[in-house]
This record gives sequence, structure tokens and C-alpha cells, in this order.
Amino acid sequence: MQIHDALRRARTYQDVKQTELALALNTSQSQISMYERGTRVMRVDFLIDTCKYLNLSADFVLGLSDDPKPYPDK
Repeated sequence: MQIHDALRRARTYQDVKQTELALALNTSQSQISMYERGTRVMRVDFLIDTCKYLNLSADFVLGLSDDPKPYPDK
């Protein structure tokens, strides 16, 4: 699974609309759409913010882990 697929699946699984995510991350819905289609490369800082909002492990999105939950705060 590629990054854009993992993010789209996580967002839709949590029933978060693209417009809701865009508003929370101070960007446009079209930008979120481009990231999810894989037509635009997501900046690392934006990936981190997206993972925090969706409570999702960046390792899972990057294909480094099978666990979608983030590490607990230390």
C-alpha cells in the first residue's frame, strides 16, 4: 500500500471528510485530494500533522509497521 492509499483509507475509515481535514490542517480540500490521489507529494511536516489529526502512526502510513496506532506519548 502506498502513502496516499493509507491516508485515504484511514481518513474514510474514521469518517473524516476531506473538507474537515483540510480545515483542521489549514489547507484546501483540493490539496488533500491531490495528496490522496498521489498526484502531489506530501511534505513531511504535513504528514506529521495529518497523522496527529487522524491519530495514525506515520510508520504505518510509510509501510514500516502493520500497527496503525501511534506510539504512546512518553
